[in-house]
Amino acid sequence: MSNTVYQMSSNDGSFTGPIPVKAAVLIAAGAFFALDSAGRAVPADDATAQVIGGSASTEADNTAAGAADGDVKVYGELITYTCDNSATNPLTDADILKPCYLEAENVVRRDRTANQPCAGIFLGFDGGYPMVRMAPGHAGLPVGGHDADGATLLAHQSGGAFSNLGAAGAATFVLPPARPGLEFHFAVKVAQQLRIDPAGTETIEVPSTAAQGAAGKYLWADAIGEFIHIRCLVAGAWAVVSSAGTWTIEA
Repeated sequence: MSNTVYQMSSNDGSFTGPIPVKAAVLIAAGAFFALDSAGRAVPADDATAQVIGGSASTEADNTAAGAADGDVKVYGELITYTCDNSATNPLTDADILKPCYLEAENVVRRDRTANQPCAGIFLGFDGGYPMVRMAPGHAGLPVGGHDADGATLLAHQSGGAFSNLGAAGAATFVLPPARPGLEFHFAVKVAQQLRIDPAGTETIEVPSTAAQGAAGKYLWADAIGEFIHIRCLVAGAWAVVSSAGTWTIEA
């Protein structure tokens, strides 16, 4: 995905940063950058779950031999910009002041499917083109909601409530790395499996036994009305705060 925008509209002087840049990464001046799950600045794209950090105020080159994460920092300008509207999931006047999402080069869309990062808040149309205000982190990223296909969750969405409303099959919600203080709520709204998948080799507690499941195994339920609230108390493991129904660990 290109990091250019169709037309710059305005900039009010707001900044993010300094944000550590991931090793082996170059962020061009004026390019959109995002934060990965570890909080490192990387070029924004529409293939991985990210949070937009801004438009780089200057070039940030962390590609030197032996460079480590954070050796170079980047500042982001929180700009207002215009771009193209999605042909298949277009913004309308009804979406004004709601979050919108990057679909492709210079293109924003109304709904988030899979991993599109939040582009910012849709302010209205300028000559027929969507005008978007960058709003990183919680300001622009929905904290919770329904997702029929599941989603890869970010630490920034801690505290959110998620459901499988609309699902025609299993919906898997992949958790971010378990860090103390992070918490998520899940509710089964359709009689399909809602799966909660811990990252990598991390574990999640089984409500019926209060024991941690096997490393990397997801927890699931599939009856309407079942819910669970999980929280990380110890790094690498998810504990159950409360739940209802039958939650089963992956075989």
